[in-house]
Amino acid sequence: LRGQRVSPFPTYWHVDGMYTRYEGAITFNGEDYEVTKNSLPGYQDKMWGSDYLHPWAWLNCNQLTSRITNQTYPLTGLTIGGMHPLILGKHIFNRPVIAFIYKGELFDYNPSKFWMLPRQKFIFRQDDKKVEWLIVATNLNSKIKIEFSCPKRLMIKSIYENPEGTVEYPELWSTGWASGTVTLYRGRPNKYELVDAFGGEFGFGMYGERAAS
Repeated sequence: LRGQRVSPFPTYWHVDGMYTRYEGAITFNGEDYEVTKNSLPGYQDKMWGSDYLHPWAWLNCNQLTSRITNQTYPLTGLTIGGMHPLILGKHIFNRPVIAFIYKGELFDYNPSKFWMLPRQKFIFRQDDKKVEWLIVATNLNSKIKIEFSCPKRLMIKSIYENPEGTVEYPELWSTGWASGTVTLYRGRPNKYELVDAFGGEFGFGMYGERAAS
């Protein structure tokens, strides 16, 4: 028998393509669907490890329309991921990682980049009818406000079994129909200037909480 390698992290997450163009064809239920590079932009990441973090909150949206110009821009998208990262069983912070690309420019709200003075206020919640992702995040030179939600009638309740064969998340919801708003500012407190405000559609989101022990 091979020994299992001990890992300091239960979950790894790598975003290889936050804003990705795909092309190809899919056949589903006897119908053909064609995907072109000029259709909706896609997303690509990789997650591996032994379990989800608790709670698990994740959101991506690349279909964003400016409410100022009524236009969609290339290389503009949002990704939120992760809660309660662990190192050797200890929580290092209780905040998600947020990245927003605006016309190719990255606005990064990563709690581990302490030199950027990241700050966040967030609510991830669910009830019988919907799931919500609500965040206000700031750093040294910008601020972002995110308000997304999705009705549970447009979500899938997933069953995730971890490598030990147990289901720790009885309420793990996922969707490709999340919608909401993103508002971006430059500057610092009391001197913020609006960059743009977006309406978002077809967001892919997940939310789940570990079962009470």
